[in-house]
Amino acid sequence: QEIHKLEVNLQEEKAVFEKTQSEAKKYHLLRENKAASTIQAHFKGFKIRKRYSQEIRIRAKKKLQEIQEQILRLEQEEKRQMEEEKKRKQEEEKLRIEMERKKKQEEERQKIEKEKRAEQERLRVEEEKRQQEKLRKQREEEEKRLLEEEKKKKAELERKKRAEEQLKKEEEHRRRLEEKKRIKEQQEQIRREQEEKLRKEEEDRRRQEEVKRREQEELKRRREQEELKRRQEQEELKRRQEQEELKKRQEQEELKRRQEQEELRKRQEQEDLRRRQQEEENKRYQEEREKKRQEEEYKKLKEQERRSNEERDRKLKEQSVKSELAIQSDTGKKLTDKIDQGIISQSNISKRQPEEAKSLKLETLIYQGEEEIARKEQQLQKLKQEILNLKDSTTDNIPAPIVTQRQLSDHDDYLRTIQQSKKVNLPEWKPSALSKLVPFPDVQLLEASSSTSVEATYTISISGCPTSYSTASIGRYQSLSWLSLTNCNLKAVDGINQCHKLQYINISDNEIEYIDLQGLSTLIELNAANNKLTTAHGLDGCTMLKMADFSGNKLTRLGEMANCTALQEIRLDTNRLVTIKGIQNLVNLQVISCNFNEITHLDDLDGCHLLHSISFANNSIQQLPKLCKKSLLTEINLKSNYISTLDKFSSSWLPSLQTFNISENSLSNLEPHMKHFVSIQRLDLSDNCLD
Repeated sequence: QEIHKLEVNLQEEKAVFEKTQSEAKKYHLLRENKAASTIQAHFKGFKIRKRYSQEIRIRAKKKLQEIQEQILRLEQEEKRQMEEEKKRKQEEEKLRIEMERKKKQEEERQKIEKEKRAEQERLRVEEEKRQQEKLRKQREEEEKRLLEEEKKKKAELERKKRAEEQLKKEEEHRRRLEEKKRIKEQQEQIRREQEEKLRKEEEDRRRQEEVKRREQEELKRRREQEELKRRQEQEELKRRQEQEELKKRQEQEELKRRQEQEELRKRQEQEDLRRRQQEEENKRYQEEREKKRQEEEYKKLKEQERRSNEERDRKLKEQSVKSELAIQSDTGKKLTDKIDQGIISQSNISKRQPEEAKSLKLETLIYQGEEEIARKEQQLQKLKQEILNLKDSTTDNIPAPIVTQRQLSDHDDYLRTIQQSKKVNLPEWKPSALSKLVPFPDVQLLEASSSTSVEATYTISISGCPTSYSTASIGRYQSLSWLSLTNCNLKAVDGINQCHKLQYINISDNEIEYIDLQGLSTLIELNAANNKLTTAHGLDGCTMLKMADFSGNKLTRLGEMANCTALQEIRLDTNRLVTIKGIQNLVNLQVISCNFNEITHLDDLDGCHLLHSISFANNSIQQLPKLCKKSLLTEINLKSNYISTLDKFSSSWLPSLQTFNISENSLSNLEPHMKHFVSIQRLDLSDNCLD
């Protein structure tokens, strides 16, 4: 059937090739006809150029433009068809190679089974020969024993009945002949029975082989049908899961956007409310301060007025005493005049004093008001500067109000929350030499893509570039979907985050120490094998990544890969890993290959329930854990480790396990707990310490 499919594919390719050649011939014939028509048109135009020169020139220009546009369209169509044909041939070649590989595997398996059957047949024939030889020896011994008994009887008869011997000699001779004849008949009967038995066994064996062959063919056909059905179900389940995940992500993004809008609105309302409360409290605080200050100033003025009145009364009393002592001899009229004058002066002074106090009080209030305004403005400027700089403390010279301190603390908490919510997991290290690298020239990129413009570039493939360039210039190719840069002496890969249509990246066989692919949500396959990476970083936002290859690097840990939840296959061969911590977050993982590392345990595989194949050959594993919920697991490779027991692992329920390689370990005995592995087909226990 596979050969028939290949022949059909070759016939289809031949038909497509012939069709392409016929179209090319038609295209060239069309171009030749167009050239002849153009020559005829020019010849006719030469005749009437003098009469209709201007109009002909305009028409010729338009017609030439139309012809050029048509030729350009035809060339683009031909190029597109050639690209599609090339892609189809590549896919068919991959399919053919895969079929040949499967066919070779099947032939090898059949050859091994044939050798096993031949060995079993040889052992069976040898056993039958041994049985026949044993039976022959038994018959010879029986004959010898009978002959000896006969001789004994004869001797006895000769001793007892020597006389009767002569009489019965003929009868004895006849009896011996009959005995020999009977023995020969018995031997012949035994031989025929053995031959009949061998013939029946041969027929039974052939019949059993035929039945077994038919059963194997039927079982193989059923398995193929079940495998096809299971693959279809898995693909359908995968497609549904992807649709559901896409729908969930959209719903989560919409819900998150609404929540952010709601939180932003609430924060704005809280900020407005807090600002209004602060303004009201500051206003009340200023009013209370102003009221207290005015009361203190009023008390001071009262005290000053009281002291000035007391001083004035004291001076008046001293003057009155002096005047009494100086003018005792004067008459009472003069004394009366003096007293009247003192009373008049005292009344004048008391009249002038309130006016002076009022003017003094007004000047004092104006001066203190100006000082208070300047001080408040200075405090306001300092508070604004502190809010901008996000400082928690105030100046020592001017103590801030309690309301302002609370506002600053709330503002700091809000800024801290925003910074935490916007935190991004950036790669932990970036080479300083990146800034010295020259970007890839556009000429080389366009030549590698077989395109003439940046916008029309969909694939870039460069191999064997001696100069180390920077990949920052590739970020301008936003239509790029396929990128391959192998053996290009690259030191890092960054600057391509703007290529939002990238689906395939091959950066193997370089010297890369740093990658940044954050935000490439359409990336499906990444090949970063044979580089110098120490962690699998720079993959945040690659939510559609399904296959990643980090073989041949210097990985010591996996890094943050929690966002790559769609990953189905990961290869980590030939690194420096001692643990696979973080792999439990990859819930859709189906294939993991981690050979030639230093891993000591496999407990982190608990979260990967869809695993089909795991390979941890040439590591430092000492004990296998119990593998729970791994009903789809079909292949396990633990060759060349330090495993000495299967106690926990033997209780695992693995109904689909077909291949189990645990060779080159330290197993001393095989516990009788393999009943859970009902589908096992190949079990390799070679090079252990088994009895």
